[in-house]
Amino acid sequence: MMSDYALILHPRDPLFTIARADLSSALIELGLLGTELTPNWYTIGTNIFEHITFLGCSPVINCAATQQHGEINFCRIHLPPPLAHPIWRMRDNSPPPRCPQCRAPDLHWRRAIPDWELNPSARQHCCPNCGNVASLHDWKLRDAAGFGRVFIELWGIHPGEAVPGDNFIDTLAQLTGVSWQWFYL
Repeated sequence: MMSDYALILHPRDPLFTIARADLSSALIELGLLGTELTPNWYTIGTNIFEHITFLGCSPVINCAATQQHGEINFCRIHLPPPLAHPIWRMRDNSPPPRCPQCRAPDLHWRRAIPDWELNPSARQHCCPNCGNVASLHDWKLRDAAGFGRVFIELWGIHPGEAVPGDNFIDTLAQLTGVSWQWFYL
């Protein structure tokens, strides 16, 4: 069994896509990706610590497969093929997003996801507190949920254990022409 924790990066624009080969080439050049383990799965690259900041006074990062308590746990990167349509990804216990206007949470926001996935650019979500209308992907999600067609997944990283560096986020934006954000799964 593999660890099911991940730090996931995705473009802020839910409709943006990039060919997986172009993304993997750019990430290899940056030194984020190492050896391909199986299709779409990679070891971490030699420059991982230049792009991802691990938090705490002495974090322990498994760079190679080890087995603890029956679980295989090591930091590895998955680049799934781009999806035909954007999807929402979130932890089961994700807190509700906050309105971009009044910052009030919407406890029933998950009901809006199926309609949003059908047409993200046209679907608007109304805040039950202030009546502000905005696309669901513009709500404040913190680091608990994300959306899109393209994802960079760093598995083996627990929530709050690491964050992408500002320079890495800026470099992804320069390479792709769109801004990026992240969340934990």
